[in-house]
Amino acid sequence: MELGLRQLIRLARRWWWILILLPLSFGVLATLYREYISPQGTPTYSASATMLVNDSQGGGAPAYEPETFEVLLTGMPEPVLQAVVDELALPYDADTLQTKLAGSLAPETEVLVLTAYDKSPRLAAEIANSFARHFVAHVGQQVVESNGRAREVLDREITALESDISETSQQIQALANDPAAETPPVREQLSSLRTTLSTQQQSLRELDQQRRGLDVNTASAQSRVTVSEQAAVPPTPDPASGTLIPFIGVFVGLVLAGGIIFLLAYLDNTVRSGANFRALAGGPLLSEMPRIARLRSGSRQLFLIGRPRSTAAEAIRLLRTNIEFAAGEGSLGSIAITSPGKGEGKSTIAANLGVAMAQAGLNTVVIDANLRDPWQHRIFGISNEAGLTTLLQRSDQPWQEVAADTSIENLHVIPAGPTTYQPADLLSRDRLYHVLGTIGRSVDMILLDTPAILSVSDALVVSANVDGAILVCRSGRTRVDTLRRAAAALRQGSVPIVGVVLNQRAGRNDEADYTDTGGDESGGIGMASSPNGARRSGRPTVRPASRRTRRVP
Repeated sequence: MELGLRQLIRLARRWWWILILLPLSFGVLATLYREYISPQGTPTYSASATMLVNDSQGGGAPAYEPETFEVLLTGMPEPVLQAVVDELALPYDADTLQTKLAGSLAPETEVLVLTAYDKSPRLAAEIANSFARHFVAHVGQQVVESNGRAREVLDREITALESDISETSQQIQALANDPAAETPPVREQLSSLRTTLSTQQQSLRELDQQRRGLDVNTASAQSRVTVSEQAAVPPTPDPASGTLIPFIGVFVGLVLAGGIIFLLAYLDNTVRSGANFRALAGGPLLSEMPRIARLRSGSRQLFLIGRPRSTAAEAIRLLRTNIEFAAGEGSLGSIAITSPGKGEGKSTIAANLGVAMAQAGLNTVVIDANLRDPWQHRIFGISNEAGLTTLLQRSDQPWQEVAADTSIENLHVIPAGPTTYQPADLLSRDRLYHVLGTIGRSVDMILLDTPAILSVSDALVVSANVDGAILVCRSGRTRVDTLRRAAAALRQGSVPIVGVVLNQRAGRNDEADYTDTGGDESGGIGMASSPNGARRSGRPTVRPASRRTRRVP
């Protein structure tokens, strides 16, 4: 599903509460995790001390590779840890202290880096400096102890070699004083002993040199590793510590909110602007009605009169024009205005469309064919004592006697009339066909406000007697499958579909006072009825709106 910038903005405006609620919730949960669950807890400070490895010593001392001390540092010697715990009187043991330390060898250098972490910046620096000092002392002690063991071995070897040299020297002296010293066998033996003595003396010199090297190494043991830079008190928390946990939670919540919104958009099966209405309903999109704020039931539903320059009024005029185009050269003298379900705004659109056609010079009659839940008498503020049911029950009743001549020129309104117990049976009689035929010979356009087509059968009965039907669907509410079923029901009844009106289109609210909440049932624009059923002309009447909220159909 490809989404442009406008679609993204619309999704954000529609699901703004998800974009706010989820990041806020995850931020709070992350903060609670940091404070009460996370080992790091509150923001952690890090302090680092550096130590220099001196691997080149004079005097024959052996050289140590820096990696040797890196292994010792990363192993965190137990004596060093315990010494730090004792020196600083830490409230935890050596094992816990080890979790707060990290050591490494800086790449391509002879510098050891020791980092300590703690919630207190001062204590982090103290731990790092204390560990560095004790580690240097520990290294020196390890060198001394190692050299001491090596010197003991050398001393034993030197003592044994000196004893061998003394014994060889005595043997040479005894043979030299022998009277037979000049004989060949004795001379050969003396030569062999002198060679052995020379070898022994060379070995003694080498061992003595090693002993002197150990002595030098022992004397310089404390300088094998030195503290080159002490740790300073860190001014700010470690960026990798718990400081970022709440922000990470907000980010995760924002990503999750975006994923949920995209999933909802992907699974959204409601009708919206841009849909292929010819494929869905078998008719073109005639007009898109904007969502308008604060429309109350009654006369305020006639926004074409109250706000003639509003976007909604222009949409109604566009609907009228597109109906004329749809009619073309054919006959389109009566139109049923219906919707798949209730509360999609068909009654409001029928009333305003009637006004628009009358203003265009067409002699128009609006008939309330919704005998179960009539509404046009509320919109126009007329009596419902007589109406369509009267005409259906009295074949000799002229339609002009039950029609209300409104203050709008060329516009007549026939209300539903008294409620009947079997409206479907009443509408099914041939009388409806004759009533519409009689009215059609006197006017240019008949608009019938019918019930929702999928709710009761009345709409199909009425639509079967007209030239075409208009389906009103509500953006973001009417489901695609519902619109398809409504269109299929009309086609099954051989009712031509003039087109579709998309009501409550998502987007910026219109400046007119229009919404599906409101109150006045009786206030409106129209004619007051006399007791004998006659109608007299009058000025538009607007009565105070009721405090009770009602659905605007």
